[in-house]
Amino acid sequence: EVPLEGLGTRRVAGTVWRTQRVGLHDRFVAGRLRVLPAAWVIAAPTEEDRAALDRHGVRYEIATAERGARMQRFVIADVRRAERLFQGHHEVALGGSWEPGPDAVAEGSLVVPSRQPLGRMAAQLLEPESEDSLFTWNHFDARLQVGAPAPVLRVERWTGE
Repeated sequence: EVPLEGLGTRRVAGTVWRTQRVGLHDRFVAGRLRVLPAAWVIAAPTEEDRAALDRHGVRYEIATAERGARMQRFVIADVRRAERLFQGHHEVALGGSWEPGPDAVAEGSLVVPSRQPLGRMAAQLLEPESEDSLFTWNHFDARLQVGAPAPVLRVERWTGE
């Protein structure tokens, strides 16, 4: 530690070096695997939804007409909020189950195709069970209700084409 006039004490590199062992985690195992859907859908998108996807470079489109689809929705059974603040947020973890959803994407819905350069990023952001999703980081908090579906649907496949 070196005292710097007017700045207090600072740590600076010294001339004595020592070897120290540290842990290294360079492999990760997924706790849950999901097959990517054809797309994700936010039926009633907000400007904040668009901005969040734009910030991450994820492509999306707004449905200009109703489109047939086989979809799934995540019905929320519980919402667990972390008590401790982390990076300015109380992280959220959702519990629930997947069940069949509507059979069409409504006009005006925000559609995020999985076949895009950032398809895996889209999965990380939009899957309700993802540990680093927009759900986790409080983006959808105002739209979360136990017993109701999460605001993001999964398109298993497009129909009627």
